[in-house]
Amino acid sequence: MKTTCKVHTIDLAGNRYRNPHYLQTRARINSLIDHYMSVEVLSDRLSDLPEQFYNPRARLWESIDWQGIDRDQIIGVKPELFLQILASAAEIEAPIRSYGRESWFYLQHIYPEMARFMGGVFDANGNILEIGVWEKEERQHCPTFRKIYQQLTGEKLQVKPNSVNGFQPTGDAWQDTYKHVISRMSTEWGATSVYLWLMVHSTGALQQAIAQAEQAMGDQGRVLVRASGTEPVIRVMVEAASDQLTQLWTAKLVAAVQVYAS
Repeated sequence: MKTTCKVHTIDLAGNRYRNPHYLQTRARINSLIDHYMSVEVLSDRLSDLPEQFYNPRARLWESIDWQGIDRDQIIGVKPELFLQILASAAEIEAPIRSYGRESWFYLQHIYPEMARFMGGVFDANGNILEIGVWEKEERQHCPTFRKIYQQLTGEKLQVKPNSVNGFQPTGDAWQDTYKHVISRMSTEWGATSVYLWLMVHSTGALQQAIAQAEQAMGDQGRVLVRASGTEPVIRVMVEAASDQLTQLWTAKLVAAVQVYAS
């Protein structure tokens, strides 16, 4: 008797299906939540935050295969719906400078380190002297979504940015900041939910491009290189949030050296 079995391709959301049913879609959502939003992952991000205050560093994005993106990589929903959600993601991310400046005003006296992280540094006239690490990361999202949209449609997306309330003090700095933080949390949660939906309903180069916006800062790690000073060698140290990420960075470094040596 001849038996056959179905083999499903694996992508960033787990098993990939051309037309996933409800339970398969839920499984893909759960897989992404476990990968990006588990207690361990969120704990790593929180533990890294104080380091970002004293040694701020923006995450390096991986290269995106723009030419590899096409409509066939949209799965489980009609392309028109996917494009509408993609446009919404771009609109959420469009007013990043306004978001960062708003947070800076609320946080500057209560938590100056966080204010710098979110909004950067300003002079007495309100001119920006240093862009915040959060803004450096977030400002890449809208252009990425716009370019994805253009690759899928051949048309440029005309983004309509979300409105930002701006700094509205009442005289109670702590209460004002509390309300602002709640508002920022809801906005970030909305953006994360949209990203997860887009990743669930995509695969291949399209999904990989969207994943760049979903990656939390610090997810990649860093490589430190310095000369020995006493020996004809260069010392390299790899740091990351977990052993798995450290091994990943080490493998990338070894591969780069091998390419250079060849």
